Amino acid sequence: MREDYYPLLKDTVRIKKMPSGCWVVDLVADNGAVIHPFEAFALSLCTGEYTLENLKYIFSSVFSIEKSDYIDTIFNKLDRYIIWKDKVSACNHKYDPKTFLYDIKTTENSSKNRFDSPGEMTIILTHNCNFRCIYCFNNSGEAKTVQLNTNEWLEVIKQARELGIVKCTVSGGEPMLHPGFFDILRAITDSGMSVYICTNGSLVDENVVKQFKEIGLPCVQFSLDAGTPEIHDKMATVKGTYPKVINAIKLLVGAGIDVYIKSVITPVNYSDISNLIDLCSELGVKQLVLDRFDLSNAGRGGTELFMTRKQELDLEDLVQTKIKELSGKMILKAATVQRCWSGEDNIVVCGAFRRSINILPNGDISVCEKLIEVPEMTAGNVKDNTLEEIWNSKKVSDIVNPSKDIIDEPCKTCEHLDHCHTGCYALSLLVSENPYSIDPRCWKGNYSNKFFMDSTYERI
Repeated sequence: MREDYYPLLKDTVRIKKMPSGCWVVDLVADNGAVIHPFEAFALSLCTGEYTLENLKYIFSSVFSIEKSDYIDTIFNKLDRYIIWKDKVSACNHKYDPKTFLYDIKTTENSSKNRFDSPGEMTIILTHNCNFRCIYCFNNSGEAKTVQLNTNEWLEVIKQARELGIVKCTVSGGEPMLHPGFFDILRAITDSGMSVYICTNGSLVDENVVKQFKEIGLPCVQFSLDAGTPEIHDKMATVKGTYPKVINAIKLLVGAGIDVYIKSVITPVNYSDISNLIDLCSELGVKQLVLDRFDLSNAGRGGTELFMTRKQELDLEDLVQTKIKELSGKMILKAATVQRCWSGEDNIVVCGAFRRSINILPNGDISVCEKLIEVPEMTAGNVKDNTLEEIWNSKKVSDIVNPSKDIIDEPCKTCEHLDHCHTGCYALSLLVSENPYSIDPRCWKGNYSNKFFMDSTYERI
């Protein structure tokens, strides 16, 4: 870090003030982190108007500390949320630094690793979709229920902002098929929340890109599963959409909107992944994430969509080679071959009802889209209660803090229970009838690795 450079908070970063600390999240890069208020204060100063030397002086004056390596340590820790500029730059989302001058306190929720109010939400506008992807985890296609109308979604967004939600993911189905899509999108950005759209891209044209620019979207996520039209059609099971998606990527990149691609890898498109990587790089895609297919209670596809062990190993070698080739051009990420957590530091904690909420097309607030057919994992409906009422309800409390009587071993007596809370409920239901049973990724059971090896051994 050069002291004559101007640190600028990224457009995709948002900060939520909480009694027990502050939550900072990058829309596209991570799942967020709880930081101390004085660290949030430091981020709030990153407006692109002050050099690092200026900020050190301000910081040391406010907190009565010497300009030392300690301040450098803070900015090093927060570096992933900052862009460093060599001249004065404009910040699109500013915070009042005084907001973060307060003493933290432990609350009943924070003592249980839960936010007092949600920091992010995912809204599934519709289950309607013009694709029929072979791997779809919520089996989108035709609408399953009566969906919320535009005014009802606008009320949800109003309540979300009042609750202090700072990040909103808009998904589907194909979210652009909802008649109020753009009104809903404008309401989210006008509220100050960052917004992340997940779309198949086939409906994006010049007019859509123009509206995205007017709304101020920094990025969009597309689903693209192949580098050739033939294989793309096999994955989407709808012919003729590939050219539309490619053209949409070109339009967005040309308009200065970052494009993030997520691809699901199966035996159907495995052989085309090298082409896909090269194509995304040539198109100017910001990031490509290669994800493997996973089973879902509510989804399409079965074990026939698992890659073989050899395919996964070969894919990992390809990705590592491509990462080196693409250094500085495109971010490339892929799921690792290891399917189970390696230990305590590797545990993936579900954020549902702890830091986030998921709202289904009919207004149900559920732990997860993958649990749409599990009533006990639904906490209420926005037509009947406010977001705040549902967040603070006994039903949510019972979901996130279940009685140990319904928790299966080895989780019930595990030393990590207060951290992982038995892991992913949806994955647990794939190997048990109890959502509070062991997550198949847990190293104490090693079920994911065992199941995968058993189910694919003959195909290697």
